[in-house]
Amino acid sequence: MKTERCSYCGRRGHWRPDCPEIAALAARPRRVYIDLVSEPVVARVRKLKARWREEVDQDIQAFHSLDSEVEIEALTKAINGMKQVRLDKAKLLAILKKNREDHRGIFLAAQKQFRMVAIKALDQQLKAARNGRPFELVRLSALEAPQDHTADYDRSIQMLEMSVDKEILVDEREFQNYVQDIWNWSRDWAVSNMRYVSKNTRGYGKLAALANE
Repeated sequence: MKTERCSYCGRRGHWRPDCPEIAALAARPRRVYIDLVSEPVVARVRKLKARWREEVDQDIQAFHSLDSEVEIEALTKAINGMKQVRLDKAKLLAILKKNREDHRGIFLAAQKQFRMVAIKALDQQLKAARNGRPFELVRLSALEAPQDHTADYDRSIQMLEMSVDKEILVDEREFQNYVQDIWNWSRDWAVSNMRYVSKNTRGYGKLAALANE
């Protein structure tokens, strides 16, 4: 009498469900490989769009006795009011002038060191050219000059000085610029100046913090 051949191992005498090789394989501990990937969480500002129909406005008035335009206008004013604050002009000017002084001082120190680095690099290339070696202009063009944004401070100071108000209404962005001394160019400015100033330079701590943001 012939017995059926196992379709898994090929031997006779048992069926595939009773195959010992399958049983041994199922009894083995299984390994699970997990790859953990870290990705930064970045907040993005997105615009919200909505379609508004006259029928919806009529329904709101009929069921809730509310004027949608009046409610939206009141909500907008409330949100804008939360993001604005009144500051004493004299105190704001004092803070802004100090920030301007620190900014200018760091730039002048960086500019002085940059000139020394640039002159040294130029002398090396001229010496190489005199000795018959190629003049590598790319090394000079690769030097990044320190940035200076003193004009932004001067413009803001002049605007405040010409204001007739004793209190100035500033929004969140203006507060960040004038008081916290954080501008949209702050990080690039800090990186370009940090290459040429020492740790003993006044304002170096804030410079390093901005560069590492």
